[in-house]
Amino acid sequence: MPVAAIGKNKYYYEIKGSGEQVLFFSHAFLLNLNMYQALVASLESSYTCIVYDHPGHGNSELHEVDLSFEKLVDELAQFIQIVSPNAPVVFVGSSLGGMQGLALAIKYPTLISQLVLLGTPLHRENFFQRLPFLALKSLIPIFGLSTFVPLFMKQFFGKSFVDQEHHQELLFFWKKELQNNSVVTIQKFLTIILAREQYAQQFASIQCPILILVGDEDASISIKSIRQLASSFQQKQLQIMHSVGHLPVLEAPKIVSNYIQDFIQQTPFILHSKTMT
Repeated sequence: MPVAAIGKNKYYYEIKGSGEQVLFFSHAFLLNLNMYQALVASLESSYTCIVYDHPGHGNSELHEVDLSFEKLVDELAQFIQIVSPNAPVVFVGSSLGGMQGLALAIKYPTLISQLVLLGTPLHRENFFQRLPFLALKSLIPIFGLSTFVPLFMKQFFGKSFVDQEHHQELLFFWKKELQNNSVVTIQKFLTIILAREQYAQQFASIQCPILILVGDEDASISIKSIRQLASSFQQKQLQIMHSVGHLPVLEAPKIVSNYIQDFIQQTPFILHSKTMT
């Protein structure tokens, strides 16, 4: 079982495929690398695909007491240097994973050749938007995680997807995965996410091409806000996916795969050695 020890944390990861270009996948909060299973299966014949679990998620271990969003990004930069030492990666991030990708593209621009954002908020939540998450942080230890799993599922999946009978097996699987999360991990990551820096003012400095995929049934994201903030990027493609919720990679993996492959083919890939700045 491949594990990278970075700082006090241990990152479990898997590598599939053997293409020259490396795709690096970062998953959403509360989920794990399994969310990319179908997407990676469609890409591994052409690319090297690296998936991993965030600390405290899946098979990765969280031991850092004073973990912050910035420290998490720094560790991720070190991790990318370990698994792809000779070339930048195409960074594919879902929600929290996309937030990390944006921070990496700003702080460590030589590590990323292209950036794919899936259901990723582009701004830090304001005070009133943070209140429900702060309440969750306090209430989950009292009432138990299972009480709030239906709420998470409603935030994650679009109504059109949930209403279809043939999706029930996948939904049941992710309900169980959500219930397997540690309350300690949830509390730490809620703190990390809500306290992260506001990067919007630095979007214009991002030089790599960016693909943004957002579902029109995403309960967590304002498409109007996404359009406004995305205008700051130098090179970007924005696609609004019909009848899709917060997790396009789970609801429509084939469509996401097509978007990613077209995006990679349309944007330049330069193979060069990386140095962390």
